[in-house]
Amino acid sequence: MKQDLAKYDLIELLAGESWPETEQAKVVIGFTRALSGYVAEKLNPYFKDEDADELKKLAEQPEITPEQVIDFYKTRLPNLEEVLDEAILELKKIFLVDVYQRKINEFEQKLAQADEDNRPAFESQLKAWQSALEFSQQDDWDKVKQVLVVLPR
Repeated sequence: MKQDLAKYDLIELLAGESWPETEQAKVVIGFTRALSGYVAEKLNPYFKDEDADELKKLAEQPEITPEQVIDFYKTRLPNLEEVLDEAILELKKIFLVDVYQRKINEFEQKLAQADEDNRPAFESQLKAWQSALEFSQQDDWDKVKQVLVVLPR
């Protein structure tokens, strides 16, 4: 079911489709930054120290292309794409689970301070985030998407 995660956009799984573009961009930028470090950590065991020296020399070439860099990695790790895909999905899940937990904490605090008029809305949102967390931990991303539909956009 983890592969189901690949078919959903990150913003979609945060119920952020109606967020301003700047807010969406902040999320994507934050994820991308985290991803670069995560991928480097995942790829590190596959490479030797001398590979780093060789890559540095390659990068110093004035006419270097991204394809040449990718080819360099692929010669050392033939299943590079599989390793990258898996790392992306792992981090995406970690990222989403963390956001869902923070949303649960946020709505528990709001609910504790809410007046009677706002309680039903906060309870509904809290329940949706709790369900999203539960289903995400089970890698049931189709159900995550379904429960997020109740959140205000």
